Amino acid sequence: MPRGIAPNVLSVFVGGALSAFLYGHAAIAAPLPASPQVSRPPLIATKPDAPRLLASEKTQVAKPKPPPATKTKGDPKGDQKEHEDDSDNPLDCLNDCFIGLGLLFDSSTPPSAAAPATAFASEASRWSVGSEAWLVAPTSMDHVALWESPSVPESLAVTTGTLAHGSHVVVVETYATSGGFWTRVRPFDGVDPSGWTPSWLLSEAPAPKPAPPHRPRPDPRWGLRLLLGGTGLGPADLDIEYGDGGLRADVQYIKLFKKQWVSGFGFGYRNLYGRPTQAYLSGTTLDDPMESRIQTYELGTRAGQRYGDRSGFRFDWMLGPTLAWVNERANMDVYTVVPPATLVPAGNRDDELGRWAGGGEFRANIGWHVNQDSEWGLHLGAFMFAWEGHEEHSLATDFVHSNIHGWDIGLSYTFVR
Repeated sequence: MPRGIAPNVLSVFVGGALSAFLYGHAAIAAPLPASPQVSRPPLIATKPDAPRLLASEKTQVAKPKPPPATKTKGDPKGDQKEHEDDSDNPLDCLNDCFIGLGLLFDSSTPPSAAAPATAFASEASRWSVGSEAWLVAPTSMDHVALWESPSVPESLAVTTGTLAHGSHVVVVETYATSGGFWTRVRPFDGVDPSGWTPSWLLSEAPAPKPAPPHRPRPDPRWGLRLLLGGTGLGPADLDIEYGDGGLRADVQYIKLFKKQWVSGFGFGYRNLYGRPTQAYLSGTTLDDPMESRIQTYELGTRAGQRYGDRSGFRFDWMLGPTLAWVNERANMDVYTVVPPATLVPAGNRDDELGRWAGGGEFRANIGWHVNQDSEWGLHLGAFMFAWEGHEEHSLATDFVHSNIHGWDIGLSYTFVR
């Protein structure tokens, strides 16, 4: 505080206190005014010498004077006088002095003037009476509520109706408050409903049309499965020669039914290379196979069940009959037998055996659904062909006197629609 202000403040404080003190003593020393006494005039003027009238007699007398006015509770003049008496209280004067001192010591920075209401100038210029707009509903709603009054708490607000998201409307009135800019709108091609809505729910361009609802995809009804893997043969005579296994390929059409039933029809192929360990002796010759090969061409139909869940896991099994063309061929050295035990080379030749065989097959597939149309999985299978060797060819299959059987393992890819 500057040095020149302190003496002035002190002088004002001392002078105010002194004036209040002197004024209070002067008020106490003044004599109290005498309380007014008003005599009540008689209602009837009497004459001391006049005789008393009888009850049946009448005479004229002067009107009685009205009684003096008395102070009532609601008298404005009396209230004003009381306020004037209260203003003479010395404590009020002293209180005013302290209030003045508080104002002097208060911050010298005056309060900032109220800023002009330009916060919604852009909204006012954007939404004028007659403007066309489109309603934009909040994300969690599909309509916009119209209110009876703007800037009213939601607990007290009354709606006049609702309009759907994207409705074409016309602004008929605007209103700016400290809480936001409001517009009263009505449908572009009608009158009702009409009501107030915040301007942030309006758009100058129509809202894009929502995409049509996505129809759930129906369950698949058919599929195509490809298998590629390895295979093995039995019984033991074939397992010794073809113990290294071979190639297994299969293409299968799958039909999917309700209640998890599935059927299939397909074509399969097997190819195995062998290492012959046996020679074939006749009365005059000896056939010594050097290379051998078995191929099967299969047609099969199957039926089973299919399971799956939302995680993408798939499992199906099928069982059915199979018709196979079994073909074995070998390249061999030929020797002539000269008694008692001499072998004379006689050259080289090929031998081949082909025969139809009926049988059956069981297959299981453990898969995973990777997208809407594709599944990858592991295929496990077993098969059996009815077989009886005739011992006419120098081939392993012609000396088998039990059913040919084997196993399959490989990868599967399934396309479903």
